[in-house]
Order: sequence, then structure tokens, then C-alpha cells
Amino acid sequence: RTFRLVDLEKFTPPWTVAIKGVGHTMGVTRNDPRLDLAEGHIRFRACHPGERTYQVAMLTNPGDTTISYRFLPPFDATNQDYSASGLPDEVPFRVWPTYGVIPPHQFHLVALEFAPTRARNENAYVANFQIVVD
Repeated sequence: RTFRLVDLEKFTPPWTVAIKGVGHTMGVTRNDPRLDLAEGHIRFRACHPGERTYQVAMLTNPGDTTISYRFLPPFDATNQDYSASGLPDEVPFRVWPTYGVIPPHQFHLVALEFAPTRARNENAYVANFQIVVD
């Protein structure tokens, strides 16, 4: 047999399919790390200087991969940047644990502490916690 009489269009077998694949590993998928917070704003009850009050927040991992998290130190989010002495105010908030690992479809509880060292009646204490998720 000779293939000289077969043109190129008929030479390709009919079961051949050309497939072009394009993709990447990044993007919004259900496997991306995602950390859900039960509440975005947490309010503490009023207390005297030297006393402490606590609240509990829940961090949830709804994804299919393990997530590690780390809380950075809180920073003052009020409009008042300096105290009467001219020095920046100490932020009276803390969080425990400061880091952890959450397995897929699990949660962690973190304790938030408010412990003011001086009375501040003119402005409320407001702080932001940044969370690094990996």
C-alpha cells in the first residue's frame, strides 16, 4: 500500500482529538486557605484600670487544607495618637494563643484580653489585630 494517494485531511485518523489545556495553581478555589472569623468587631465591658476583661473569638477553617495563623501585635486605631505626656499610648489588648494551626473543617478559640492601665473617658480604646494566614 502507498499513502501517496491519501491527502493530509484524510490521513489523520477520525478518533484523534486535539486538546489544548490551560491552567494555573492559583485562583479562587475551594482548596485556597481561608480563615473565617466569628465576629469582626468585639466589644469589651467597661472596667477600672488594673482590672481585666476577656472575650472569646472563634477562628474557623472551612477549607480542605491545613491553615497556620499568627496574630501580630495590636495597634491603636483611635484618632488620638498620643497621651497627655506626648508619648504613644500603650494598647491594652492582648490575644492568646498568638499562633496556631487549624486542621481542615475545624476551629480554634482565642481569648482576647482588655487590661487598661489608665482611665480614658474622653475616647474609647480601639485597636486592630492583624492576622497572618499561611
